[in-house]
Amino acid sequence: MYLISADLPPTIDIISDVLAMLAGMAVLLLGLRLMSQHLETAFGSRLRRTLDKVGNNRFAGFGLGAGVTAILQSSSATTAMTVGLVNTGLLTLYQATNIIIGANFGTTITALLVSLQGVSLISPILAACALIGMFITLLSKKRVTKEIGGVITGFGLIFAGLFFMNEFMSPLLEIPSVKNAFSTISNPFLLILIGILVTALVQSSTATIAILIPLIESGVLPLYNAMLIVLGANMGTSVTAVVISLGARTNARRAAYVHVLFNVFGLILFGIILFTFPNCYKLLQAIAPDNESLQISLFHIFFNLITGATLILLAKQVEKLLTKLIKDKRVTTSELLTEYVYIDPKLKPNASVIMTDVRKEIENMARLAQKNLSFAVNAVLNKNTDKKQEFDIREKNINFLNREIAKYLVEITALSLPTYESKVIGTYFHTVTDVERIGDYAENIIEYAETAQKENIGFSDNATAEIKALFNATFEQLEVAISAFKEISIAALSDLKLREDKIDELTEQLKNSHIKRMSTGECSATAGSHFIALTSNLERIADHSINIVMVMKDYCINFN
Repeated sequence: MYLISADLPPTIDIISDVLAMLAGMAVLLLGLRLMSQHLETAFGSRLRRTLDKVGNNRFAGFGLGAGVTAILQSSSATTAMTVGLVNTGLLTLYQATNIIIGANFGTTITALLVSLQGVSLISPILAACALIGMFITLLSKKRVTKEIGGVITGFGLIFAGLFFMNEFMSPLLEIPSVKNAFSTISNPFLLILIGILVTALVQSSTATIAILIPLIESGVLPLYNAMLIVLGANMGTSVTAVVISLGARTNARRAAYVHVLFNVFGLILFGIILFTFPNCYKLLQAIAPDNESLQISLFHIFFNLITGATLILLAKQVEKLLTKLIKDKRVTTSELLTEYVYIDPKLKPNASVIMTDVRKEIENMARLAQKNLSFAVNAVLNKNTDKKQEFDIREKNINFLNREIAKYLVEITALSLPTYESKVIGTYFHTVTDVERIGDYAENIIEYAETAQKENIGFSDNATAEIKALFNATFEQLEVAISAFKEISIAALSDLKLREDKIDELTEQLKNSHIKRMSTGECSATAGSHFIALTSNLERIADHSINIVMVMKDYCINFN
């Protein structure tokens, strides 16, 4: 508690300055969030597809991670994208390791921008960008231009926040008791802990560095102590990665913990350097004399660059270590699904990962329906339903996915997705319904198999051969449709239409030929009714198969 005296500002002024400084911090964090969100909305899909196509070259992965993070101004966003792609199997853990190591270096660009606040008039001029961005957003009718306006607004707010923080922090730093408070904190472990806690609280190492700069410039905080806090600040960013990993699948959790391992390794490495060579801060002062804000930003860059360069050479070892530390879960094929296979609802949904996650989940649902179709037809032909329990589990899983995917689609349609992504998500409702109907028709067929086994109803050799021919044609139709959905391509649509026409013709021929067999007594009336119902179900499955690709016409041409 401060006493009012000639040497101290009134208590009300102190409270006012503290509140204004906190308001500035809030504006800074809002600017960082807005800038990241609008960049992700505008360019996230393209960046996600760029990440999707990364190869096994470690340096290419490092550069891509750094580049995407420099654009998005958020290593958390890049990490979330990468974890989502690992979750769906589109990236290996090794590829993700390289990208996330690069993402850590990409964050230094933001800190370097923040260091510009020390240049005269830079903060006020750049803060004015917020107003320019607002005008662009309000006056523009194009979505991309609006998003760019949002980016400029966020950029301006970052410097508006910095300006406010500096203006109102300066008087506080002149108070003797405040100076004494900072000068008494010399324990290196406590300084590192402060960096961890502050960054974990504000969720941004950039914000922590922004707080440190005026403390260093005023002489309240020695550069060496600030460097120790930066070590903790980098470690504090790992909290986001831990949150991202909660509930994720094993390989995705490993990818998220690459970020944690990166900062633990950097903390140990630079901790040893700072403890062994306490005067190493003089190197930064020699590189950027009389520019304290640039000095601390350079240390942040060196931390991430040297740590990243070391770990990128050890990427294979990092992958092996995380594989050993985070074990695979063992799940038997007979278990009922209680969660999605690819969608991770605990991850913050964004347009960059939604498209891939949902598509993979629907593909998985379609594969279950395909397996049940094959099982059901073979059960009819062999009059054997002894392993029907496997069929029933798959059918329940299909119903589970149908219900949960539809629920998830409803939730994400409430998000501010780009127009194109919203259109794609809208078609997924139809696709899920078609896949669920295929599963229902397979269930109809298994019921015929149970009746045939119970009542010993069999088909003639000719009828059996015809069922096999129609089943093979239908199964191939479904396979082509699922593959087209997976590859996001309608190139096979004309082929599917020809196949469907042939299946329709074949179905009609089989019905007519079976009616003749019944009239000659070759097949019984009971077998005949099952035969006709079976062919009708297969024909409808073929119809729903082509529907899966038909709804893709509105979007897949422009997707890739």
